[in-house]
Amino acid sequence: MKRIFRSKMVTVLAVILIVLLPSCQTTEPVDIADVPAIVLPTLPAAAEAAAPEAGETQPEGEAAVSNPALTLDYLGYTVSVTAADGYAEIIYPEAAVTVSDAQAFLLYEAEKYGDEVSGVVYDVSVPGTIMLTYPEGIPEETRYGFASSFLEDIVEYVEMLYPAEAPAPAEISVPAETICYEVLGYTAEFTVEDGKTILALPPVVLESDVDGFFAYEVAKYGSYVDGIRYSYTGNAVELTYPESISRADVKANLPAFVDDIAEYAAMLAVPAAEPVADVVVEAVEEPAVPEAEVISYDVLGYTAEFTVEDCRTTLALPPVVIESDVDGFFAYEVAKYGSYVDGIRYSYTGDAVELTYPESISRADVKANLPAFVDDIAEYAATLAVPAAEPVAEAVEEPAV
Repeated sequence: MKRIFRSKMVTVLAVILIVLLPSCQTTEPVDIADVPAIVLPTLPAAAEAAAPEAGETQPEGEAAVSNPALTLDYLGYTVSVTAADGYAEIIYPEAAVTVSDAQAFLLYEAEKYGDEVSGVVYDVSVPGTIMLTYPEGIPEETRYGFASSFLEDIVEYVEMLYPAEAPAPAEISVPAETICYEVLGYTAEFTVEDGKTILALPPVVLESDVDGFFAYEVAKYGSYVDGIRYSYTGNAVELTYPESISRADVKANLPAFVDDIAEYAAMLAVPAAEPVADVVVEAVEEPAVPEAEVISYDVLGYTAEFTVEDCRTTLALPPVVIESDVDGFFAYEVAKYGSYVDGIRYSYTGDAVELTYPESISRADVKANLPAFVDDIAEYAATLAVPAAEPVAEAVEEPAV
């Protein structure tokens, strides 16, 4: 993952923020009447600027760009910075800070950073608000660094003016960000905070799936992921990482993380078996093959009819079940039972599923496990929110032959 160091954040502030006022080189309060106000054009609100056009949708797999908004709670007052594309808005407590105070702080910043901050325009004509304009196209993480450094400089400036009254360094609160991606038909929702990311899980994902995936990640990246920890909470995975990994680093690596999820899931997919040829038995030389047995169960208002033979079972499907449902269910079975189902193959024929298994699995074994198989169908269907069928006439079970 990339690293963003403090020196870069200072450079960010130097490039973007403060207006250099060549004619005013003093930290003494400056009367607004003595400095011509620079009137900016009407700017759209940050939310409006980021909103898509009507009918426009977010491209799949891409996260929306946001405008970093940070707040500073200090000495009982609140200052906020919203760093949008091309401009920033700083809101300060009008009742406690005069326009001259705001100008004095900007002069302090100008003297601190010198010629490096030349060219950014500011407007303090509205009490309680400072508007800054700068070039468009600056990356979000760079604007985030500007906002953070700006608030830190406020604390530094106040402590310089009132060293005896300055409290402990104020904590800057950064709201969590929610970023979504589409993975295998599900929505992967990440809640990103400083030092922590939470990934919400769909019901189909089990703890063993989570453990398997992160073992796969460690094998793939090795020491590159040292210091990153995960915990399974039932409906989510919580990732924690060292302070050296910034929020911007995490967001930049989310697309690769999502690709790894799809890559790992593909490894677990169960391939469809080749069609099995019918076994021709010569009655003269071989013992007669027992006739097939038909066994029925009710599942979600439908009748699950199994035709059980030696080494093969056929399950008739209602029209509502499609091939992707069948593939998803057997992938769910493999994830649940692992090597216990080795050697069992299935094929989809349109209106039925044919299961074949080794000779070591007897017909009696199959019949004994059918109730658990039926329960798994209902359990998997519940994860997909499959609607139950309308009530039908009670099915008459055919007697076993």
